[in-house]
Amino acid sequence: MDIEFAPYKRTLSAAHDWIDGIGTSRDLELSWEQKFVAEAVDMHVAQRAEKFIGNGFSSLTSNVVMLRMSNPQLNTSDTHFW
Repeated sequence: MDIEFAPYKRTLSAAHDWIDGIGTSRDLELSWEQKFVAEAVDMHVAQRAEKFIGNGFSSLTSNVVMLRMSNPQLNTSDTHFW
């Protein structure tokens, strides 16, 4: 499934002035070695985010939710499912 992020970027840009801009992992140019750790980096960023919205069918979501639940600094009510 290929998701188009441009509408989301436009909406976020209109709602807030982002100093560093808005980017996704799809904006990165990764070497073949870096592609192996890209999902782990996504999980690390998601687990430390102020809010997280995931889906109930993704292994990435389930891992992020597990990591967020074990972090005492995060409120579990800040994890949502779409």
